[in-house]
Amino acid sequence: MRKRQKTACKAVLAIAACAVLLAGCGDAAGSGGDGSVAVSQSAVQDTNSVATGAYPNDVKPMSNGKKARFMVNGEEVVLLLYQNSAADALLERTPLELSFFEASEGELQTDQLEEPLSLGKEQPGYDPIAGEAVLYAKWENLVIFTEDMPYSEDVVPIGVVISGLDVISNQTEDFTAILEQVTEE
Repeated sequence: MRKRQKTACKAVLAIAACAVLLAGCGDAAGSGGDGSVAVSQSAVQDTNSVATGAYPNDVKPMSNGKKARFMVNGEEVVLLLYQNSAADALLERTPLELSFFEASEGELQTDQLEEPLSLGKEQPGYDPIAGEAVLYAKWENLVIFTEDMPYSEDVVPIGVVISGLDVISNQTEDFTAILEQVTEE
């Protein structure tokens, strides 16, 4: 009888442990309670396959699986967006007209945004590389780097150009483009 009780007790504990583990996964895999639906991990393009800069602690940004694009002289530039409040806030404003100009070598900036992007819990401070789009927090404008840049305490990463970096790198004049969300079919 004691052996059966021990076996039954182990089974109950195992079931309880599984229930606790599954309950803990509920928010990560389901609704966030704010009307959003989580994207399955397989649907998120892993930023490990894309070069990115790094936060001060050498952590790399993760993708939220969403993409945005704009056209320059009939050629498409595609951004893979990062998983943070600033990227989400930018995407919520699409379609968004952006005017780009070369602020310095390797740095294409936009005019100041009409309204600041929400940073949420994201703190400025990032070491960007060529192809990354960032928000300059203190000036409230977007920048796409066409060259690697040093660490800056003023930037928040938004995403990385996965197609068309050469298109914007080769621009010799200011340009205007409409940023829009890419919907995957």
